[in-house]
Amino acid sequence: MQRPISLYRFIAPALLGILLFSLTGCVSSEVEPNPKAGIKQQSDKSLPVASMGSSKALTQPTSVTPPMHDPSQPAHMGQVRLDLAAVLQGLFFRLQGYKGNIPGNLAFDPYIERLDHDFDVPLSRFVLKQISIRQDRSHGNDPLHRRIQAVLKVADSLDRQLFILVAADYIIGNNVVYVRQAVATPYYPEYSDVRFMILPAGRLPSLKFLKALPYEELFSLAAENSLTRKELKTIKPGPAKALILMAFNMAKTTPGNTLNIYTSKNATNGSAKVKESLSLNKQGWTIAVVDGQFKLNTATRFWFYAGLTDNDRSGKPKILSTFSSTFGQ
Repeated sequence: MQRPISLYRFIAPALLGILLFSLTGCVSSEVEPNPKAGIKQQSDKSLPVASMGSSKALTQPTSVTPPMHDPSQPAHMGQVRLDLAAVLQGLFFRLQGYKGNIPGNLAFDPYIERLDHDFDVPLSRFVLKQISIRQDRSHGNDPLHRRIQAVLKVADSLDRQLFILVAADYIIGNNVVYVRQAVATPYYPEYSDVRFMILPAGRLPSLKFLKALPYEELFSLAAENSLTRKELKTIKPGPAKALILMAFNMAKTTPGNTLNIYTSKNATNGSAKVKESLSLNKQGWTIAVVDGQFKLNTATRFWFYAGLTDNDRSGKPKILSTFSSTFGQ
């Protein structure tokens, strides 16, 4: 197949503008509660996303088979054409830093620059978990000339998550899919995945020391020392106990956001006394820490709230998750 003339250097900015304009809405999915702390979160349901599967080799096409799903809705990779699956997988490989053409009958125009310029973390540490296809259409009257837009959800070994908007223009040729133009940019949907942990005060160093720890070390330290579900259930009502509350938002947000832990108004009579608090933003992943005295499993239930504040905008906290002060009741 004769390679088309690249217009990437001229079209990429416009393609990125179309991507940002058309990919609106939120992408979310149900998440499991933190298995160590055993505290279930309450989160808003939103647009579900689909699992990413592997693509197979492509055969010489004579036409494009209509997809088995509505392209505007999320779908499993087994429901979309092989060319679409190959391009999405190939785009993520390029985002991870792979150079040259991707195995599997997929080729990129040499003028396509690196796609990971706008990302402040190495995507080679992440794996592709879910996708949401937002556009899949032919260009003009040629069914083999395609334009797609999608949201990729990726996660690392800790299950820290980030979202990526991608758009591509490609041609299906003889035994090869040729990507003419492609762009990618970080995406911050209305999505959260908060892990809430409760620790005895003596199991962690001072909050001042915690500031310097990388996210990975802080999360592992908290998970290893947090109370289990069984331990939380066996706490008897009585005097307030010295505890540390920690909330980790596993979904990446903008660098200006902060996460804090609040208590409901009915947390009275010494149910919750905060000694010290800390809010951290580690490259967009936010953490809230509260050191204080708390009464758990009392007859009068109160609530802990994890609230995210966008300091660059309204400055008002948005409640992401709610956790009860009672366990096993």
